[in-house]
Amino acid sequence: MGVSFITATHEIADSSCRGGRVVSAPVTIEDGCWIGANVTILPGVTVGAGSVIAAGAVVVSTLAPNGLYGGVPARLIRELP
Repeated sequence: MGVSFITATHEIADSSCRGGRVVSAPVTIEDGCWIGANVTILPGVTVGAGSVIAAGAVVVSTLAPNGLYGGVPARLIRELP
């Protein structure tokens, strides 16, 4: 519920116009993941198989498989069996 998969961003340009060229990158969710409410996943991220992402987390980089992740930015809380 309320999860955002963000697949585009933009480069930071010069001072006359900070919003530069649009860049897109896929979001990949591998098998067996659980994504909590209101999670935001940014462009280019892969969520490894069997991962759990806590509610409200912001995922800014690829997550290894079988981990519990939470926070802003999301970090490994503990490995899962």
